[in-house]
Amino acid sequence: KYELIHVTIYNEYSGYIKLREILKMFYNTGVGVVLSLDCDAMITNHDITIESFLEDGKDFFITKDFNGVNAGTFIIRKSEWSIWFLEWLLKCEGNAGMFCEQNAIEFFLKLFPNDDKIKMLPQRSINSYHYHLYQEIPPQNHEQGNWEESDFILHLPGIGIDKRIEIFKETKITA
Repeated sequence: KYELIHVTIYNEYSGYIKLREILKMFYNTGVGVVLSLDCDAMITNHDITIESFLEDGKDFFITKDFNGVNAGTFIIRKSEWSIWFLEWLLKCEGNAGMFCEQNAIEFFLKLFPNDDKIKMLPQRSINSYHYHLYQEIPPQNHEQGNWEESDFILHLPGIGIDKRIEIFKETKITA
């Protein structure tokens, strides 16, 4: 059973707000796993379960795109480690070069490259793109993260709202 929790942010978005909201869920609710999606991402295959990405002993599941880690979509399981991890990331806010949660995650991965609680998933698993929309990036195939109909999530980072809505309306959803 899944529960949708929608968080609307009215001030300037930094990404750290998302981490604070997840911490609140972990502290104040019975939520055990969070699939975090930014507003530029959409689930496109409802036959895939979040549990299919979970792995025993791992608590944070994220992908890399052509440019590196992308925190627009990730899965985090409630544990002592994940609460500590979120609090650690939040301590980065306001520090030099830590403009958003993604910068903090990249910094963490540089400091702790072998942290066994983190699972780097293939991009196509939870964070596929329409790479043809990004002319500055060489063509990518499905294995490299280019979205196909069977994929769980389509993510459109950096795409204007009107174009994003148009694409999402035209995207076939597998149910």
